[in-house]
Amino acid sequence: MNLQESSDPKKDVLGTAMTALIFLSCAALLFSFFWILFFSPSGRSETVLVDFNKFAPAGNPEWPASDQPELRVAIASMVSPQDTFDLYGELVHYLGDKIGKKPRVVQRTTYRQVNHLLVVGSIDVGFICTGPYLQLLDSDEIDALAIPIVHDNDHYHAYLIVHRKSPYESFRDLRGKVFAFMDRDSLTGFLYPNTLLQGMNETTKEFFRATVSTRTHTDSIHAVFYKLADGAAVSSVVYDYYQKFSPEKTQECRIIQVSEPMGMPPVVAGRSVSAPLKEKIKQALLQMHADPYGRQILSRMNIDSFAPAETIRELYEETRQRFYPDASPASAVQEQAVVDER
Repeated sequence: MNLQESSDPKKDVLGTAMTALIFLSCAALLFSFFWILFFSPSGRSETVLVDFNKFAPAGNPEWPASDQPELRVAIASMVSPQDTFDLYGELVHYLGDKIGKKPRVVQRTTYRQVNHLLVVGSIDVGFICTGPYLQLLDSDEIDALAIPIVHDNDHYHAYLIVHRKSPYESFRDLRGKVFAFMDRDSLTGFLYPNTLLQGMNETTKEFFRATVSTRTHTDSIHAVFYKLADGAAVSSVVYDYYQKFSPEKTQECRIIQVSEPMGMPPVVAGRSVSAPLKEKIKQALLQMHADPYGRQILSRMNIDSFAPAETIRELYEETRQRFYPDASPASAVQEQAVVDER
């Protein structure tokens, strides 16, 4: 077969122009997608309600009837909304089944907003980050019930990550680069890298060329994966989970630094919960690993079991001294009261 080259210059120019137009259109759409994902305002306090009774895991189809009293649960936005559903759906439903209440999940966009809901009694149980918990550690506004045990550890770490093909080997190598910060109350995603900067007598504006604001650890990992940021700090719990169950999400990332141990993110009860109900919730969590179906759920979450939160009170105190040396529990509680509760 003989192939003939086009002899019409007008057609060649038109073809080249059409190709360029298609390329520019695709680039514009891609830019718009990542702009919305990483740079759109994240301070809105819109509440998203998720009814997990519409979710029926095959392992246990007999969930509480819809006319039962509600167990209001908040899950901090540590991972993407879809991953939150996948990770916590069965656990929340299991918990509701064990204590005889219909679970209703209330999600907010920031850790601070979840803290506020706990303080004012708008939710009963919170799966929260360690940073927000440490702000209320000595107050009577919330009670830590249990902590997850992961790979026999009652603590976790912050990971500093970079793209696997990058030349960076330490945090100092990120000077003049782009860094992804998470929620300002995130212990691993915000406070830890800022503490490193303070130890170097540096500020964010002076040290980094630019910063990217993300909403979840998932987004921070994506920012490094797709080279939207040169580095990020993320929770080891989240990163290790993806390494095990979704390695494609971290395959382009590399860990260059691991923080000191921090107390595991706790499951807490709000001020609206009675002492008997707190105990029922706590016992349901502590005994979960002894239940065959409960053990399956934990295994899918990369959790060994739950342990009493009071067993790591000393570690929480040490962690707070590192990251909140001048914090006053009273002022932290007062700060939550000014959060928009819409």
